[in-house]
Amino acid sequence: MKHYPELMAEIDKAMNYFWDLLEGVPGIRSHRPPKDSGSTKGGWYAPHGIYRPEELGGLSVQRFCEAVRAEGAPCYPGCNLPLHLHPLLNEIDVYNQGSRRA
Repeated sequence: MKHYPELMAEIDKAMNYFWDLLEGVPGIRSHRPPKDSGSTKGGWYAPHGIYRPEELGGLSVQRFCEAVRAEGAPCYPGCNLPLHLHPLLNEIDVYNQGSRRA
């Protein structure tokens, strides 16, 4: 935790650099606090964006993501995968009482 503020500042710098480069590109907006707010994205490691289909003639988010992936960058519609379905949260046996699944 001693170095977390420094690491967080470096991550925030990189995230802002990424989104600054994409500023003004039609169809995508950053998901970040206003630049002069004094707030940061903290320790986020993924540059999640907000898709604006109306700026691209109604192009579906799926087709937009396909085009971004075709350019060599990872891009998937949605946000985080649902954690409640992760095997760790469904199969863990914290107290060594056996699995809850049949």
